[in-house]
Amino acid sequence: MHGYLQKSVPEEGSLNPDGKFPLSFTQQDVDSGNILYVQTAPAPKQDHFFLDVINGSQMMSEVEIMLDIVPKLIPLEVQNITVQKGGSKALLEDYLKIPSKYFEGLDCEFVLLEPPKHGYVESSHFLRAKLMKFTRKQVENESIFYVHDGSETLLDNFTIFANNSELGKQSLPQTLFVTVESINDEALEITANKIVQVWVNSVTEITRGDLCAEDGDSSQQDLVYWITPPSNGHLALKSSPGKSIQNFTQAQINKGQVVFAHAGATVKEGDKVLIDQSKLDASNLLFKLSKYQRSSYEVWFQVTSLPHYGTIMVGERNITKEKPNFSQYIINKFGMTYLHDDSESLTDSFSFAVWPNEKSKSATKPEAGFLEELFNITITPVNDQAPELKTKGLRLQVLQGSRLVVGPEILKVEDPDSPPNEIRYMIIHNPNNGFLAMVNHSDVPCHQFTQADIDSCQVWFIQDGSPSSGVFYFRVTDGKHRPLYKLFHLDVIPISITLVNLTELLLPQGQTIVPVTNAHLSAVTNGRSSQIIYRIASPLQHGHLLIENQVVTSFAQEDLDSGKLSYHMINLTASEDQLQFSMFTSESNLTGQTLGIKVQPLLRVMSNLKVANRVAHQLRRKDLDASELANMTDSDPEYEVTEPPVHGRLVRRVVHSTVMEDATVFMQKDVDQGLLVLDAHANLTGTDVLNDSFTFLLRTDHVQPAIGYLLFTIVPPDLLLLQTFTSDVPLVTGEDLGTSVFSQKKPVVSSGFTMQMETRGKLTQTRWQAADPWGQRSGAEPHVDGTSSPMGVIWPPAATKVSPGASTQPRDSSYPLMVIIPLAAVFLLLIVISVTLCIWLLGQKAEKAKPRINPRTNLEPTTPSCKPERSITVPSVTVMPLIKSSRNPPAGLFRALQYEQMDPTMVKQIVKCAPWET
Repeated sequence: MHGYLQKSVPEEGSLNPDGKFPLSFTQQDVDSGNILYVQTAPAPKQDHFFLDVINGSQMMSEVEIMLDIVPKLIPLEVQNITVQKGGSKALLEDYLKIPSKYFEGLDCEFVLLEPPKHGYVESSHFLRAKLMKFTRKQVENESIFYVHDGSETLLDNFTIFANNSELGKQSLPQTLFVTVESINDEALEITANKIVQVWVNSVTEITRGDLCAEDGDSSQQDLVYWITPPSNGHLALKSSPGKSIQNFTQAQINKGQVVFAHAGATVKEGDKVLIDQSKLDASNLLFKLSKYQRSSYEVWFQVTSLPHYGTIMVGERNITKEKPNFSQYIINKFGMTYLHDDSESLTDSFSFAVWPNEKSKSATKPEAGFLEELFNITITPVNDQAPELKTKGLRLQVLQGSRLVVGPEILKVEDPDSPPNEIRYMIIHNPNNGFLAMVNHSDVPCHQFTQADIDSCQVWFIQDGSPSSGVFYFRVTDGKHRPLYKLFHLDVIPISITLVNLTELLLPQGQTIVPVTNAHLSAVTNGRSSQIIYRIASPLQHGHLLIENQVVTSFAQEDLDSGKLSYHMINLTASEDQLQFSMFTSESNLTGQTLGIKVQPLLRVMSNLKVANRVAHQLRRKDLDASELANMTDSDPEYEVTEPPVHGRLVRRVVHSTVMEDATVFMQKDVDQGLLVLDAHANLTGTDVLNDSFTFLLRTDHVQPAIGYLLFTIVPPDLLLLQTFTSDVPLVTGEDLGTSVFSQKKPVVSSGFTMQMETRGKLTQTRWQAADPWGQRSGAEPHVDGTSSPMGVIWPPAATKVSPGASTQPRDSSYPLMVIIPLAAVFLLLIVISVTLCIWLLGQKAEKAKPRINPRTNLEPTTPSCKPERSITVPSVTVMPLIKSSRNPPAGLFRALQYEQMDPTMVKQIVKCAPWET
C-alpha cells in the first residue's frame, strides 16, 4: 500500500512500480536477495502485500506478508510540563518518549539546542549544575529535572533532540514548553491614594498619581479595585461617562480610562430642581487672590449655553441670552431653579463661565482669567406613555427551509420613556411552520425576547421546510401599560427553478454539430442547492446530445456554462428537432420544457425589400442567394414554397414562352436568370405599407433541408414614376398584365386612402394621404361607357418577357427599340383612327363588348379607349406584358380600368401592339 516490490535485476514482466501488473518471482530470488521493497510514502510504520505461492501442482492463495518499516530518524516525541514558580519537575519518559519498538533499549543521549530562558536542567546527583545533555538511562532513572528560577514569568521552553552515535541516527529538534504556576507570595502595596478635587458637575480623570497599587507577582490587569458607590457622583469609563461601574483594574487607571463624574442635579421628568451652593459653588476662585483682596471681590457666573430641554431661573427672573449673569451670592441666598419641559430627554446641561469680579465694577466677563464649565442635569424618566408599534404590516417572507433574522425593520415597538431592553415580547401562540430562536441557540425555540434583542439581530425565525405559510400571536409591554396583542404573518416563498434563457438553437445548414451553451439554456434557483440538472424527458427524434463525444441523457448547468454540451443531428432529412427536458435540484424541479432546434438555411436574403403594389417585382440573386450552399454541395439548391405570400403571388416565367405559372418549386438557377416574379396585390386603402412574406424549404444534395422565408414590404407605386408616361417608357404591372393603358399627362387624383400593414400574424393600420396614380378601384368590374367601342390588344410571345427591374425603373434610352416603338405606335394609331372613323360613320349602336377568355387561346383583352390630352394623332401608349397561369388566369388579370368620358370629337381606335425585345 505504501510501496512496491521489484527485482534487483529487472526482467520483462517483472517490474511493478505502478501496480498495473503482478510481480512474479521464485524462492531462489528471495534466497538470493533479489526481491526488493521500495517505500513510496514516508509516514507509515507498517505495510503489507498478498501473494500466491505455486509449487507446480498446488497453490496457496492470498498469503499476507507483513512489513515493518524502520524509521530513518529517531522518532522523538515530547510532552509539555507544568511547574510551580521556583519549583522543579522531573523529566520522565512520558515527557521524552521514543515510541518505536526498534529503538527500545537503545541508549541514546538528549542534547539541548536551546536551554531554558527562565530556568535550567540539572541532575539530582549534581544539584544546581546546568546540563546541556543527558542520557536516556538518566531519564529512565528519573534523575533529570527542570528547575524554574523563581521569576514572575509564566512560560518557559527549551529545544532538545535525541542522538545515537553508534547507529548514526538522530531525531528532529523538538521544543518542550514549560507552564509556570505563579505563587502569590508578594504583598499588595498601595503606593498612591490622594484626595481628588473636582469641579461641580464635571468629569475628572483618575490618574496613576491619584490611585495606584503594586504587587510583585501580579500583573496590572490582575489588580482589581472594588468600590462602594460615591454619594455625589459615580465612577465610569471614559468611553461611557454616563454609565456607572463598580470595579476597574490598575491597568485601566494607568491607561487613563477611569473617570469620576460629579452628579450635578437630578430632576424628575417635567419637574423642577433647586441648584444651591451644594451643587454649584465657585468660591474657591477667591483663594487665588491675596487675603487682603478677597473681601473686595465676589464670584460671578455667565451662562454661555442655555439648557436644551428646560429653563433656569434665579429668583423670579429667567436666565436668557440677553441677561445671562448671576453671582455666587445669589446662589448662596436664593439658589437657582431648573424647570424641565416634560420632554422624553434623559439628560440636559448648560455651560457657564465663572470669574472673580471686583465689587466696585460692573459684572462683565473678562477677556481672560475665567473658567468655563458644563453643568449636567440628570432627568429621571416618568413612564407615562404606552409602547407604540411602528412596523406597518407585520409580515415576514422567508424562503422555504431557510432561516431569517427578525430585525428592527421587520418588528419595531418604541416607547419614548422606556429603553429597548424593557420592552418585552411574549409568544402566546407559536408559529405552525417553524419557530423563533435566539442566534446563540438556534435549535431551541424561544418564547420571550426584548426589543433590544431584535435591534441587535439576536432573534431568528427558523422555517421547518413545510410549504405552507403561518402566523404567530404575541404580546408586547413595557411592564406598566396595557400590553399590545398582535398577529404576525409568516409567508413562505417556495423553492423554485426559473428558466431565464430559452433561446432556439440554430444549426447551420451543412453542419451536423452545434454547441449548446447558456446563451440557449440558462436557469437559476432560489434554493440553497445551486446545482441544476437537466434531464431529457423524451428522446430527440433526429439527433442526440454529446458531452466530450459521449451521448448523454442528462447534463448540468455547468456543462452549458463551460460549453461542453453539443447537439449532433444524425437524420439529414429533417429540418428541425425538439429537446424536451426537465430540470432538477435537490430541493425543486421544473418539468415540461422544450428547446426548439432548427436548421438555419445557408442563404443570403435581401433585408428591407420593398415591392410596389400591383407592380411585378423580378427576384434576383441579390434578393435570394444560395450560391454558398450551391458551391458547398456542387448542386443547384431547390426552393419549395410552403407558405405563399398572403397579398400577392409568386410566379415563374416559362423559358421561351408566354406562360407565367405559380412558383411552388424553383431552383437557384431560376432566380439567377430572373424567371421569378413577385406580384403584390394588396388593398392599401387607408395604410402606407403592408408587410408580407413567403416561406420556403431550401434543400440540396447531401445536407439537411432548412426552412427560410423572405420578408418584403408592399408600398404604393412611385407617384413621380407613374404620373406621366410616354410611349418610350413601358411599365409592367401585376394586375393588368396584358392590358394596354393610355397614360395621361394630368394625374388622376383620388381622396386619401388607408393601407393595411400586415406582419406575420398581426395587422397594423396606418394612414396614407396621397394621390392614387391608379384611380379608384373596387372589387367589381369597372363600368365601360357604352359610347366607347372596345379596343383589342394582341400580345405576341415576345411581349411576355420581363426585363430585370422593369417593375420599378424605366428602360434605358440607349436601346434602339426606344426609338422604333414610338414610331410604330404612331403608325398603329393612324390605322386605329381610320378604322374608328369608318365604324362611327356606319353607326353608333355597337354593344359593349364582354370579353370571354379561354386559357388555351390567344388573349385579346378589351379595354376602354381613353382621351389623350396632347393630340389626337400622337397619343401615349403603355404596354403591359401578359402573365398567364398554367392552371387558371389570375383574378383581375383583364380587369379594365375606368377612365374619363371621351370627347365626342375623339374617334374610336383599335390598336394592335407590336412586340419588343429586352
